[in-house]
Amino acid sequence: MWQEVSGSRIVLEDLLPATSYTVKVGQPCADTSCWSRISFKTGGVPCSEVSDVQVAEITSNAALVSWKGEASRYRLRIRPAGEAGTGYYYYETDAASYRLTNLLPATLYEGGIQSVCGQAAGDTSMYVPFDEFKTSGISCFTPENVIVEEVDHKSALVAWEGEAAMYQLEYRKEGEYVGQGLFSSPEESFRIEGLTAENRYEIRVRSVCGAEDTSDWSLYVPFVTLQAPACPEPVDLRAESITATSANLKWGSPEEGASFTLRYSLASPVSWDSVSVMTDTVFLLEDLQPETVYLWSVMSSCLGGNHSGWASRQNFETSPVANEGDDSQGLHVYATPGQLHLLNPAALPVDRVWIYGTDGHLHGCYQVGSTENVLIRTELSMQVAIVLVESQGRMCRFKVWIY
Repeated sequence: MWQEVSGSRIVLEDLLPATSYTVKVGQPCADTSCWSRISFKTGGVPCSEVSDVQVAEITSNAALVSWKGEASRYRLRIRPAGEAGTGYYYYETDAASYRLTNLLPATLYEGGIQSVCGQAAGDTSMYVPFDEFKTSGISCFTPENVIVEEVDHKSALVAWEGEAAMYQLEYRKEGEYVGQGLFSSPEESFRIEGLTAENRYEIRVRSVCGAEDTSDWSLYVPFVTLQAPACPEPVDLRAESITATSANLKWGSPEEGASFTLRYSLASPVSWDSVSVMTDTVFLLEDLQPETVYLWSVMSSCLGGNHSGWASRQNFETSPVANEGDDSQGLHVYATPGQLHLLNPAALPVDRVWIYGTDGHLHGCYQVGSTENVLIRTELSMQVAIVLVESQGRMCRFKVWIY
């Protein structure tokens, strides 16, 4: 349907009820694709009233209203009862319930629920009133005189005055979201741990008098954590239970809760290897070379996020690898990187040689049959090996460090 008008307003008549329409507006000489358009739906949408309206969970400042209905949206109105001249407060929701908040304590309220079924003003039901209800009086009082004291770089003690059975504390870094930390306490004080040094915080407290009965929050109280103290170096460094290939390193810590980084190196050349991060004050250093001097030290990492310097450098020397056999017949065994040397100055007949790991695993068996010195190439490295030499029906046993 087309209709021309000379003004900027038109009344559309004889429309069908509860029907969606689209209207385009533009100049007759212009492209209709450029015309403005508006859509609307006429009134007359059937809208049933809600039923089974209930009010529950009533506290001093809140109540839950629920109902049954089939509308897509609902409007709730409420006001103190008996104040006809007082305007209603209105709330809208898509759900079949709504929790009223910010109510006055010890106050009688009245109101109702309306179904909203369409866009038109008349597409609503009548308000169905709910039973008048009265909020409870204040029985759970907000804590008073909230103070923050004994503040250090990582904690603060909060104290207050109150008469509740339980309290909740909520703190945050100043300006950040609420709920960064939430604690409960049956006492009128609480120490917050795990704070960071030199930061601004604020905290508030409320009373908890029952499952659905809490007071308002107190005002936020600001405080600032202190600068973290210097992180002390580990003390009493010592090496114990030293063997040819290991040493048990121990130290003490003046700082409770610190973690540690350990570093060690050959005395020459110095090239530090690090072991981090650990919380124990003992570490078994393994896979070392026999008859070798090592340097080592430890550094602390404290809870405030700062670190100590390296403790005074210590050193220890690993033990030599002792042969486990009788070489009085003139046989001697030693190793160089990738090679095993069997010295035979007495020109004894060497029949065979076996190489075992300390775990008993056989790594090689060699048929020799010679009275000369013997050179055996091996892929073993950086470990202790057991060498068995057979000579004239006699077995000689040696323990040797293979580089």
